[in-house]
Amino acid sequence: MANTPQKRFIRLKDVEDQVGFKRSKIHELAAAGLFPKPIKLGTLKAPDAFDCRTNFWVEGEISDWMDGKINERDQKAA
Repeated sequence: MANTPQKRFIRLKDVEDQVGFKRSKIHELAAAGLFPKPIKLGTLKAPDAFDCRTNFWVEGEISDWMDGKINERDQKAA
């Protein structure tokens, strides 16, 4: 059963810590549609906004992705 996604944005370092992949692998998987895609917040035109070059992920999407991988493994083992 999937958990209700949390509405919390996390940075790349937090994603790396959670899944154990480095930046290049995370971006490679996301580009291939095999991992949650990042969200860019803010714009460069608004100095008080988030820097739009910074990627954020939804923490619940990362947790759901990990749960899905665990379920795939368990179904193959059964």
